[in-house]
Amino acid sequence: MWCVLTAWAAYMEGKGGNYLDKQDWKNTDLCPLGNWWGSAYDTYTVAIEKGCWVPIDAIDTLTPARLCGAILVKNNRDGSDAAAASTGNRWPGHGDLYIGVDATAPGKILVVGGNLGNTCKAKLARTGEYLGLVLLQ
Repeated sequence: MWCVLTAWAAYMEGKGGNYLDKQDWKNTDLCPLGNWWGSAYDTYTVAIEKGCWVPIDAIDTLTPARLCGAILVKNNRDGSDAAAASTGNRWPGHGDLYIGVDATAPGKILVVGGNLGNTCKAKLARTGEYLGLVLLQ
């Protein structure tokens, strides 16, 4: 569940903030949604309310500068939301931080993902794995 917190922490550090400082989380220059959440669902819900949610099929319409630092929200994974998984619903269940596009891997993007409980690493991911993204810039 803390995967999105990992993405938020990486984003905030990149902006010069300190994710351990509670005041930085209230600074909208460092945290555009005005708060942070560990869950993909909460981040997704507030992004829709704030007008910064973009469905994944619109990713090709955005410039690389606009995408950099976006939080990608993925469908639920096995075990992250058993109720949603059992009904087959597309439910926000995981988040990664967008880093860039790999020109040698069409249809894939470079992200930083993981969770605070075990590991965080860069990886190539298929855009089709995601519901959409939260634009933070």
